[in-house]
Amino acid sequence: MSAYVVNHDTINLILTFLKMDRDNQHCTRRLAEAAELETTDPDFWQKLGASLHMMDVRAVNARYREDEPPDSTYTYCPKLAHSKITAFTAARCLVYQCTEGDVPESPLYKALHELSVNWAFDLVRRLPGYETASAW
Repeated sequence: MSAYVVNHDTINLILTFLKMDRDNQHCTRRLAEAAELETTDPDFWQKLGASLHMMDVRAVNARYREDEPPDSTYTYCPKLAHSKITAFTAARCLVYQCTEGDVPESPLYKALHELSVNWAFDLVRRLPGYETASAW
């Protein structure tokens, strides 16, 4: 497996979808708590994006045993996800790229993984036949 730092658009898709979809407020609070941020901070989205970016940088550095991080700058710029599937795909890409070193043990990684699982369940629940396929 090769690891790489995802582009800023990937993180921006996730954050913009979170910001725009009211159903994600609990996920936003969970990520904020994991990153030790306050959602009321005027720079919240920038800081959360920078935290996710640095988590990815740490994972790549762990994979390649590098001491110097790749470009560690990050700027939040809204990037519309055209669907929850687009946002989910971006979240899963970031989760996958962050599976190196001790990053998967971090609260932020766990919160991001939890977010992607919640989105997956929500997407499956919306599929035709979901209600009639259940055995309960």
